[in-house]
Amino acid sequence: MKNEIKVIPPDGFKVVCVNVVNNEITATIEKIEDDFGKYWKRYCQEIHYIHEATCWEAHLWFVLIDFYRWFAKELNGDWKPDWKNRNDDNYCIYYNFRTRVYEATNFSNTNICFNIYFSQESVEKALKILPKEFLDKLFQI
Repeated sequence: MKNEIKVIPPDGFKVVCVNVVNNEITATIEKIEDDFGKYWKRYCQEIHYIHEATCWEAHLWFVLIDFYRWFAKELNGDWKPDWKNRNDDNYCIYYNFRTRVYEATNFSNTNICFNIYFSQESVEKALKILPKEFLDKLFQI
């Protein structure tokens, strides 16, 4: 009869390998890359951001805003804001201090959106992908 070993990794991790040596079972797990991580990695590869630790901290906000601009362009694809067409909604992400959550709005205010706009479909996807920690650092909340 063959014994089976079932290893269930914690949420957000996957099993890479399982070893049995001297009746001891060990499992190697690694973190599953989320959607945000995939975009961040592509951005770093395309933009070639290589910073020393001190440089990284000093320029962190500029790197975040540059990533955010690149990310919006990636999600938007060929879509561009049409300022001449009043029926064309140009969306951005903003922090609602009353509800304490990030939301999409079509209210155009450069103070809350860094002049970076999304299509309606893209802003909804962005809100699902961007972690709260990233947005908190970006909006300096």
